[in-house]
Amino acid sequence: MFNGFHVQDGLVFKRLLDGSVRIQKHADAKEDSPITTEFVIDKRVWCSVIAQMSAGSEIDNRFYAAEAFHESLGPVGVVALGRPSK
Repeated sequence: MFNGFHVQDGLVFKRLLDGSVRIQKHADAKEDSPITTEFVIDKRVWCSVIAQMSAGSEIDNRFYAAEAFHESLGPVGVVALGRPSK
């Protein structure tokens, strides 16, 4: 089993205890395949990436919405993204 979220083709993401995100690339999609690349992205950089990849980029405080969502602040992140909370 991959240690994290297997996206596709051996690409695996895992949120670490400090909020940073580890990204691993395995040689192929088999769970026992060797890791060919591995690096860790700081949690604030990760939030910036998520905000940048959103339709509106980092305008209108999207970075802070991504940060709130990543830090598990529940509905705060959803409300900040302009979606009604349940």
